[in-house]
Amino acid sequence: MDELPEFDIVEITRKLGVDMLNSVEITSQEAAWYLLREPMPRSSTIIVFIPTRWPDDQQRIKKNNKELDQMGIDDDSTNIWKSNWFTKYEKRSEELNDLSLAQFVAHYTVRDDGSYIKRKVPRIIRYCNYDMTQNLMEYKREMVSLHIPFRNENAEILAEMKFVNVYNNDEDLILQRRKEFESI
Repeated sequence: MDELPEFDIVEITRKLGVDMLNSVEITSQEAAWYLLREPMPRSSTIIVFIPTRWPDDQQRIKKNNKELDQMGIDDDSTNIWKSNWFTKYEKRSEELNDLSLAQFVAHYTVRDDGSYIKRKVPRIIRYCNYDMTQNLMEYKREMVSLHIPFRNENAEILAEMKFVNVYNNDEDLILQRRKEFESI
């Protein structure tokens, strides 16, 4: 600022920005995307996060007013939450009964009418990924939830810590199914 006292801070910042844009070389395709304000990073592979925390700790998304009005939900109703992966999985049709939660999320899409279609390109799944050495119980619960089929998570996995016995009995199956989703 001492070198150019006739400029104020806004003009100096603007000049600096213009100088940077003028000195950067980009391809015509990048320039077109930039001018059209399209996002530069785009991937053909979809990444999905499965919240494998305890149900009480999971974040939930409230339905918007339009959805609530279309469903005709009263003000005192408790059906105000959008479905998460667990509720969609638990409501799956009988022909998908042998699929684990991880397989369901990676390979299937739920249509608005409730039908399921198999994806051509599977999604990449992410989850909390508890460390086995630091939190063994959370690790076992997460692995059972992801890789062993269930219809009601609370009754079949969480109640009375059933996931410990299920993990111990089906550890080989869990590790085999895990290879489908993890590179290590």
